[in-house]
Amino acid sequence: MRRCIVACAVLASVCVACSSGEPSPKASPPEKAASSIASPASEAVGTPVDGSWRSEKLSEETIVAAAVTVGGASDKQAHAFFSQNLGGGAERFVVITLQFQDGQFTQWEAADGATPIVGNQETYEVRGDVLELRGSGEEADCVARFDYKVQGPA
Repeated sequence: MRRCIVACAVLASVCVACSSGEPSPKASPPEKAASSIASPASEAVGTPVDGSWRSEKLSEETIVAAAVTVGGASDKQAHAFFSQNLGGGAERFVVITLQFQDGQFTQWEAADGATPIVGNQETYEVRGDVLELRGSGEEADCVARFDYKVQGPA
């Protein structure tokens, strides 16, 4: 069953991607991350997005507005997603950490200060200023493309 993941991404955009739901057992939460949006938690290695990126605390209103704005969900669906799915079910806020490493994308979600859980895993590719996320298995036809811009010191 296709599950739509809606999260405010730290790359100053909104990440809407399909997920098969089962995380890889090899995944481990990032050890360090910055506390502000669009700040790298680790050095870029192969592409400009490689490393870990962590959001600030994102409220339900922020997540709902982002999901509705990009057309990923209705207002009702986005509220339900926040309270029932995001980070295992959030009440006050969620912190999203995105990891890009060796073509593997992992989205970590921490609801209300809890231990982060894997919310999504896909492969990624960077082509110029376009980031492409691609599902796997039954979700292999799910491809999301984002223009991105990394700001700040290199």
